[in-house]
Amino acid sequence: MFENIDTTILTQIEESLKGNQNRDVVKISLPVNELNKVGVRNAINAKYDAEIIDGNLFIKFDGGVKERIHRRIANSCEAQKPEWFTEVNMICMVRNSQLRPDVGIWFRTPTHAQMIEPIANFCPPPDIWIENPISPNPHPGSTITSATSQIIRPYRAPYVIYWDLNGNLIYYIMDWNLNLTLRC
Repeated sequence: MFENIDTTILTQIEESLKGNQNRDVVKISLPVNELNKVGVRNAINAKYDAEIIDGNLFIKFDGGVKERIHRRIANSCEAQKPEWFTEVNMICMVRNSQLRPDVGIWFRTPTHAQMIEPIANFCPPPDIWIENPISPNPHPGSTITSATSQIIRPYRAPYVIYWDLNGNLIYYIMDWNLNLTLRC
């Protein structure tokens, strides 16, 4: 399937991953001109749970427990809004970055071509993006607190947006120790 792909890229990835499988995410810097090729991206995604952000390759090592949580979230969303397209770990494109939300919910189903070949056909990002953060807790043992709302859009991610009963956008900056209870 990927016989025309230069195997040196895959070999370089394998070398970078040696000794790093116990980490949640491994960042690998590769030549940008190689990562911009659709065939290279497809070959990488056939073998790894990968994202490409700003020319850097990120390999995720999600275990069965995390995948189980993702599937339960997706099942819950599908039960509440069956007309929405909900998928776990589906590739989407944002500009030239290739992203893979843990759970994505699209209000409008991507086209068949976008679902089958998401890189080549630029599958859009989901309307609702659920992601387990990759930054570790800097203060283990600290208590988790509720996130505080604000009406101004944060300048950096991660944050959550929702519409209140009056149609106003409400923003919550999310961090390692913050939680938000959503009622649908």
